Amino acid sequence: MLRNRSLPVAPAETKFNQAILSKFEQILLAFDLSKAPVNVKKDTIENLRQKWSKLISIDPYLNWIDIKDEGQCRWLVDQVQNSGLSVFVPLDFAYPVDNKGRLLLLFSALDRSTYDEKIKVLFINDLKNKWARKKRKDDTEKVQCNLNVDAITKKNIKKLADQRGLKMGEYIDAIVAEDKERVLGQSEP
Repeated sequence: MLRNRSLPVAPAETKFNQAILSKFEQILLAFDLSKAPVNVKKDTIENLRQKWSKLISIDPYLNWIDIKDEGQCRWLVDQVQNSGLSVFVPLDFAYPVDNKGRLLLLFSALDRSTYDEKIKVLFINDLKNKWARKKRKDDTEKVQCNLNVDAITKKNIKKLADQRGLKMGEYIDAIVAEDKERVLGQSEP
């Protein structure tokens, strides 16, 4: 959080458990309890605001990422771990267990890296292009399968797929894979 040695503000030392505070509240507490003069605190806040503004400038380039797509999120982690960004992954985020954590790994590596913004954008665009190629390849491996179902069943499949943010075929693939794992104890290779 504020463990940067160049900052005149450090995490607050208090007698109560700060884990109950949000990260934002912990930052406020650190500034409130700091013995630094007010003008130094103001300069520090302005400096942080400028740094954070630069960090969020790459966010629009990340809009193609779907947090609901576990395959994509796992793939992104693999890409980061096999790139020069891997050295910038904090230990706290190195072993994510869900998609939110997986994206946090990517975002934190990008934020902590010393690379210029243009290099980060090139990296993100390269990831986007690789993902698009992977999806096209995966789509060409799909086969047509026509099923006769009641109209209400088709409507329910559509509704359930939409809730998961999937297409109907992707939803059928997902529930068959889940059921196969549940019944047979096997996951897809």
